[in-house]
Amino acid sequence: MPDFSTNAHHKQGQTFSEWVWYSSNAALSEGEGVCYDWDYNRSGGTAATAYPERYNRVETPTILNAPHFAGVAARDYSAVSTGQLIEIYRPGSVCNVWSKANCTIGVGRITCEASGTPGNFTYEGFPGRGSARPLQTVDRSTTAGKVLAYM
Repeated sequence: MPDFSTNAHHKQGQTFSEWVWYSSNAALSEGEGVCYDWDYNRSGGTAATAYPERYNRVETPTILNAPHFAGVAARDYSAVSTGQLIEIYRPGSVCNVWSKANCTIGVGRITCEASGTPGNFTYEGFPGRGSARPLQTVDRSTTAGKVLAYM
C-alpha cells in the first residue's frame, strides 16, 4: 500500500516521484515536462507487440504523446547521448515547473506545451494531467524559469 504522508521536513512540498528512462539525448531543466513513450517499440517490434515498459520510458512532449503526460524533471539533467534514468514528479505533486508565463498565486492554470517550446508550461490550456495551478506570483513571460505549482 502506498504511503502518501509527508515523510520529510515540514517545509518540503509533497511530491510523488518516479524513476523513468528518458530516451532523448537532450538536457532537461528542473520542472520541464515529459510524456510517457506510449508507442515505444523495441528493435523489430510493432504496435501490436505488448511492451509494458512503454510507461517506464519518457520523452519530450509532442502532439501525439501529449495525452500521456508523465510529470516534470525533479532536477536539472545534462544531455546524455544514450539516454538516462531520471526522477520525475508526477501529477498531484507540489513542485517547480519550468514556465514562460506571467503567474499569479492561485489564479488560472498553466499547461505543458507539446509544440512551440515542448516541456515548458505556458498560459492556460486544457485541464488535466499536463496542467498546474501556480503557487507563486512571478513573471516568467520574458525569461523562462521555475515557478512553484500544484500539478
